[in-house]
Amino acid sequence: MATQERIVVEGNQVKVFRHAKQLGEGPEKRQSTQNYPISKKQMEKFIEIVKISGFMTWPKNPDVPHKSHADEYIEITLDGKTVRHNKWEKGHEESFRILYTHFNTWFTDVRSVRF
Repeated sequence: MATQERIVVEGNQVKVFRHAKQLGEGPEKRQSTQNYPISKKQMEKFIEIVKISGFMTWPKNPDVPHKSHADEYIEITLDGKTVRHNKWEKGHEESFRILYTHFNTWFTDVRSVRF
């Protein structure tokens, strides 16, 4: 099963689009969309994570050799500027990992149900 996932943080929600395709044996495909409402405070935290990471000012570098067939990247539009960086850009591997870790922590909090 090959799965593509696209996460969009916009306005007052996070949308997760998943597209899965069975490899080899047939054209079986599954698609799903999940929406998670976020508060103004959660959006501000997301923006803070992006700004502290320096992501919007990283220079664009060539990819380093890697064995993955996946195109893993982060694309962010903030204050009218869109920046995209690949997971394997030379010199950004550690920064990418740190940003991704902070994003996952933030997103886990968004998806958590509280009673």
